[in-house]
Amino acid sequence: MTFFGTVGSTGAEASTLSPYRASRRLWVPAAHDRSQEPPRVALARGRLRGYVVAMKPQLQLTALDCPDPLALADFYSRVTSMAIEPLGGAEPGSVDWVQLLNEGMPTLGFQRVENFVAPTWPEGPIPQQLHLDFLVTDLDEGEALVLAEGATKHSFQPGTSFRVFLDPVGHPFCLVVLR
Repeated sequence: MTFFGTVGSTGAEASTLSPYRASRRLWVPAAHDRSQEPPRVALARGRLRGYVVAMKPQLQLTALDCPDPLALADFYSRVTSMAIEPLGGAEPGSVDWVQLLNEGMPTLGFQRVENFVAPTWPEGPIPQQLHLDFLVTDLDEGEALVLAEGATKHSFQPGTSFRVFLDPVGHPFCLVVLR
């Protein structure tokens, strides 16, 4: 994990806050390349002595296990309109990990798992480990979209302000109406 601190007149406070040290004008990783600056997320969180710092971990992505990362990434790319990261010349069948591009915001990743078995939610021997919620302005329009892209509507629908679906490999996800 990467944490950032800030400095007072000596920089001693930064080293007590994190594994990173900073000088008055340049962020300096404690044991790494001294010219490296921290990610821009450091500019988006709290203030301490006039320097903007990130002190908590920031969510980067949620990874889904699956038998074919490109196929599942393609499904979620069509549902969310997020592009799939370029493969850089890799053969599609050899891709074990791929993620969607979301302009610096948290995103989805997909990793190959041999002998993948889908969750059996809401009951059964293989519980869901997590599920994704996607906001929509209209549940019926959202449902039509995800069904057209290959989702399946789950038979168990426990609420009225959201609907439960399964992606093509069986991960539960919900469409939640934006209120």
